[in-house]
Amino acid sequence: MRCHVGPVPGFLLLGAISVVLSRAVGLEPGLVLGTLIAFRTARPLRPDEDGPAVALAATALTALGGTAWILREPLVAAAGAPGTFFADVVATALTATSVSAAANLVFALVPLSFLPGSALLRWSPGLWALFACTGGFAFVHLALQPGAATSPAGRAPSPCC
Repeated sequence: MRCHVGPVPGFLLLGAISVVLSRAVGLEPGLVLGTLIAFRTARPLRPDEDGPAVALAATALTALGGTAWILREPLVAAAGAPGTFFADVVATALTATSVSAAANLVFALVPLSFLPGSALLRWSPGLWALFACTGGFAFVHLALQPGAATSPAGRAPSPCC
């Protein structure tokens, strides 16, 4: 089946608003709510295709977020001295990618009928639990306790969990 990745226009605005609001209440980095880009298929999926499609998307999202987080420090170091514009842009982009991937795994996989998590739960409860727990752990570690993942100079990281 042919598919492509494309933006979800309504959620682009919601994403920008959620970043501003989450930064206003002190979440660092800003939290992006909503799906900014999504896989789109040439035809609607049959019910038996929904679960595997969600599993494939969750796998890609987990790989993207994990890769961005693992490569963050080496790429930021290669981008220049800490605090320079380019190093900050690279750090922000990779952090936002990681946090957005974790948030999307957490919120999109809630098993409500209008969210993709319900199709994955019906198709494979074990796989749903794996992705939901992975996303939940990453979300708590990266967004809710960011000091546990990185610590600014001169401060000890806060304990996680």
